[in-house]
Amino acid sequence: MPEVGYYYSRITAEIVTIDRIISSAEAPHVLFDWNSIRIVGSDAGAYEINFVVHDDMIRAAANAIVREGYPLCANRACPEFQEDRLPEIDSMPDETEQEYDAKLDKAFMTWQDRFHPIAEAHFHAPAGYVLSLHRKSRLLWWLPDFPVRAPPLDDPYLVRTTDFRRLPARGLEHWPGVIDLDLEIDPASGESTGPWRHQDPVTILSIISHVEALILLLCRDFHLNRRLDWRWFNMLTFLGERKVPGEDIIRYKLRSELQPFWDQLRGHTPVAPDANILAPLYELRDKLIQEDRLPGLPPANYSSKDLYQFELTKDWATDASLQRSCVGKARRWIEYKMMPP
Repeated sequence: MPEVGYYYSRITAEIVTIDRIISSAEAPHVLFDWNSIRIVGSDAGAYEINFVVHDDMIRAAANAIVREGYPLCANRACPEFQEDRLPEIDSMPDETEQEYDAKLDKAFMTWQDRFHPIAEAHFHAPAGYVLSLHRKSRLLWWLPDFPVRAPPLDDPYLVRTTDFRRLPARGLEHWPGVIDLDLEIDPASGESTGPWRHQDPVTILSIISHVEALILLLCRDFHLNRRLDWRWFNMLTFLGERKVPGEDIIRYKLRSELQPFWDQLRGHTPVAPDANILAPLYELRDKLIQEDRLPGLPPANYSSKDLYQFELTKDWATDASLQRSCVGKARRWIEYKMMPP
């Protein structure tokens, strides 16, 4: 559709412009958001631009952007200063069927944009996009330092957006996993947009680093009340796994401690319908917390035991009207996680 192509050309051009500005400040950075996910995973659309920058260079990057005519937002009433951009949804009436439908429609319309990590600095671009700069220590603390310029061609963590050797081809659907079949997720709801062909490259995480980053962020921000964890879970789902032409199946190989959760989530490890499909995530999360490897844990962070007990006792996990034959009680938690808050 022409309007889609035009839209992507505009936001991609904006990304390239900002990338050049940040590079001019010698600030190591990567693009990490829905725009990078649409290259390596499924396309969910994108209305914001997020760069992750080395902590000690983020001010230099912001100053460079200001010098190019982008005013730094200092309006404390701006929704970007809140993790929840649309808290008013929670207080919308839902007593009648019409009220409930209106509230649900609002939630679905804003599912992608409602929750977000608060940036160190943000700007409102003339084209209507929100441009945000995030500290590396906040989102990608576990990665080695980024290079100032292009990474090596074989960098295990980073890749350029024009690298046809290491990125999925345009239009590839992901290989359906258990979660996709259980939740009836359309694997073509957003096919991969593939490597850039007509723009200068920027640096993003490799496919594997995208998956690992989102699993670690999900562990850190996992809460009873869905907020940032809902964002990370949806991003993880949209990554899926790309089916490579000529192969029957594909399995992303992660670090050993992250592999069990991914394999069970994607269906590489068979599980019973009533199995706790998130058990490996809980175990990983507890291990990371015990070893103090999740910096910036939110306050009142619940233990995995409490989270699983919540799953087993919540009404939506036992209501017969919500059950589907292919989804056991434990997997109901995943469906709840996917519904807009």
